[in-house]
Amino acid sequence: MVRSPFFILLLFFFFSCEKRQTISSTFSQEIEDVIQAKAWQKKAKKFEEAKEYDSAVYYYVKSKNIFIKEKENTGNITYNCVQAAWILQVVGDYIGSEEMLTEAEKYNPKKDINYAASIANLYGIIEKENGHYDEAIQNYKKVLSFTKDPLARLSPLNNMATIYIATNKYNKAIDILDGILKSKILETDTLQDKKARYMDNLGYAVYKSGRDKEGLSLMEKALSMRNKIGDTYGSIESYLHLTDYHKNSSPQQSIQYAKMAYKNATDVHSVDERLEALSFLMVSDHEKDARKYASTYQKVNDSIITIRNNEKKQFAKIIFDSTNEKEENQKLRAEKAEDSLKMIVISTILLLLIIAVSRYYRNKNRIERQRGIKAVYDTETRISKKLHDELANDVFQVMSFAETQNLENPNKKELLLDNLDKIYGNARNISRENSSIDTGEDFDSELKQMLVNYENGGLKVIIKNSPEINWAKLPSTSKVAVFRVLQELMVNMKKHSQSTIVVISFETIKNALQIKYSDNGIGFSNKLSLKNGLQNAETRIKAINGVITFDTETEKGFKVKITIPN
Repeated sequence: MVRSPFFILLLFFFFSCEKRQTISSTFSQEIEDVIQAKAWQKKAKKFEEAKEYDSAVYYYVKSKNIFIKEKENTGNITYNCVQAAWILQVVGDYIGSEEMLTEAEKYNPKKDINYAASIANLYGIIEKENGHYDEAIQNYKKVLSFTKDPLARLSPLNNMATIYIATNKYNKAIDILDGILKSKILETDTLQDKKARYMDNLGYAVYKSGRDKEGLSLMEKALSMRNKIGDTYGSIESYLHLTDYHKNSSPQQSIQYAKMAYKNATDVHSVDERLEALSFLMVSDHEKDARKYASTYQKVNDSIITIRNNEKKQFAKIIFDSTNEKEENQKLRAEKAEDSLKMIVISTILLLLIIAVSRYYRNKNRIERQRGIKAVYDTETRISKKLHDELANDVFQVMSFAETQNLENPNKKELLLDNLDKIYGNARNISRENSSIDTGEDFDSELKQMLVNYENGGLKVIIKNSPEINWAKLPSTSKVAVFRVLQELMVNMKKHSQSTIVVISFETIKNALQIKYSDNGIGFSNKLSLKNGLQNAETRIKAINGVITFDTETEKGFKVKITIPN
């Protein structure tokens, strides 16, 4: 089937509009998602600063999932992963932290050195907590390779020093920490807490290396700095180092330092340092409340194990819920996209149906117009033929007769008058056959009168009109067609059938007008008449969606059935 350019253009326009609408909708949704992801990122940061770590991780993960889905700015993905990994380390979930760091490495844009340094540093902490000191050192060295900023290098250097102290490699720790303090980097007031930390670690390493007095001086100086700036958390480490220093030489002073460490750890809710202080107090031979401290240690230790296990489960659930929510959103988005596709398909089908119906009716109207035009043309041709064959010849003969005959002769004059009367009759018949038709209230009477006019001494016309016939419901075009077709049948009958009786019936059957014509003439064995008036009759009936059938098989009489929808 050949489609018109208009049809193709319409389809192209429809699909291009749908596509533009889908693209526009998708682009708009992506922008909204990215804006939402950034809002969640800021919300997570506020929860982190308020130490509401569960909410912070929840929103970091939600933000991260949106950025991954939209493939928007991998730096944001890495940032969210690193922040969540750090929080998970704070609450003791090192497995969850490691999973976040693995994802952070995957999305680290072009191996950004700042993110790479943060990731390696957090990996180092995990390895240290798991007792994998060599792996921890390698990660801290990796951090140092990523950054040349003197201030940024201090934290990994200090972390390496603490590992060397834990593995009894005191000289290596001293070299690192002494180098930091001699660099004059920490002379500003804002870095005094860091300076005190490195000085305390250096003092402890020096003490452990065998230089007791020198180490004690550094540790006491660091404690003084911490108390001066109000660094309560930092002072805990100083008290624990001094507890260890005095445990043999001055047990009572060692206990006092342990108690001070325990108090500060309790105040700042630092459980690990609290347990470390308790572990010394409960085994000290010089502490009368050692048993009480042992009981407290057991309760705190059991409690922290339970809490951390619950926290791990809680944070695992938070991460799962955030990820599951992402999958649910993707599922909903997929369902929405599928619904959109279904709507496009349905709309396309509807459009095609509309186009098909439109084309059908347009073609139907065109055919009906063509039929109407053909009917008019056939009528004009028939009238022209009648005028030529029946009237023009008679007029020509009369004119010839008048020119060649002596009209003063009464017989000739009478013959001329007879011929003129014949011509008048033929002209009147042609006029009557093609005159205007009253399709109003008098249509029924005019139709019957037209049929009865064909009666003569040798022909009887019988009309059977059912009382259910309501001509007012029939359209004017249908009335005209009925009138002209029956007229064609009567003319055909008069010329060819040699009938003596014509019966025409009208009745309503299944909401349609049915007309039956029959005569007792010579029949329709010869079909030549179909090429004349009857073919025109068939065209007229089809033009009003009717059906006309001719009984061409019988040898006696002629029958026609016409069905016209109301």
